[in-house]
Amino acid sequence: MTTGTFICSLCCGESRDKEKCEGCSFAQASLATRNYKDVPYFSTQEMADSLALEDIARVIESGLCQVWRLDKANVNDRTAARLVELMLDRYHFNDAELPITDPVLAAVYRSIHRRTMGGQGYLQFVSQFTGY
Repeated sequence: MTTGTFICSLCCGESRDKEKCEGCSFAQASLATRNYKDVPYFSTQEMADSLALEDIARVIESGLCQVWRLDKANVNDRTAARLVELMLDRYHFNDAELPITDPVLAAVYRSIHRRTMGGQGYLQFVSQFTGY
């Protein structure tokens, strides 16, 4: 919502809110400073020790592989990471009710960064396990 008036940068930073600032380029820029690597996550061992967590990760990773399968020429590991970032924006940063466990998203995000070399390494790796 825009008010049609000017606001100083101090007041802008102190009163920033999703609804009031919808469409504002300055509010969008503040989202870019999020450090997704600081989101709480399950360790590789915790993920391996829990079938429930692995099942959740498999659903996420299968979805990422389906997107990749449909457009391998344009979808790469960075695309997958950005999709997970968008999910984290929704389910972690906005404090929405979580239909899935956001530490699983963070674990998948870390997995993408462990396995990628800037191409499709992560997607090729998880496609072996997801069947896509």
